[in-house]
Amino acid sequence: MDNDIVLIQKKNYRIYLISGLIISLASGIFGPFYILFIQQKGGGIENFGIAMGFLMLTQSIIAYFAGRYSDTLGRKPLLILEGYATFVVILAYLFISQVWQLYLLQIASGLTTGIYETVRNSFLADITEKRTRGKMIGKYNALIGIAAAITMMFSGYLVVLTRIEIVFIIMAIAEIISASLLFLIKER
Repeated sequence: MDNDIVLIQKKNYRIYLISGLIISLASGIFGPFYILFIQQKGGGIENFGIAMGFLMLTQSIIAYFAGRYSDTLGRKPLLILEGYATFVVILAYLFISQVWQLYLLQIASGLTTGIYETVRNSFLADITEKRTRGKMIGKYNALIGIAAAITMMFSGYLVVLTRIEIVFIIMAIAEIISASLLFLIKER
């Protein structure tokens, strides 16, 4: 029986890692585009700072509630809900025309990011073995970070080759695929 649990945990971990890698790769693409996107909407570097401030402030406030409610509502349902909400938020960026709308979307992004960043760590703990938990979480975070870094290094070339709208569509599709993969995870 213990062997079955270990096999399920390993499968769950692989699914969650693939889900995280998809998001990481898509997010890495966006890095170089974001400041250009703000400039297209009539903003400057000061607007970038304000937009990121709104995101971080909202994310920080939401983190407390996300952690608290993940214990009662369940982490997997929250992560799936967050993924679908992020899909909608990302697509909404395609329709904004002014900087103040960007600020509202950054607040919405802070909400979803606060849920994701908080709940993902708890969920990782849930789906890993206690004796190797630190190693597996470290491996997960290392692979996710490396994927984002590599993608970000090459995404600057996409600025020359494509329009920013394509990047938002790629990110939205990646988000929906990533969230949908979580349905494959079996919880105890």
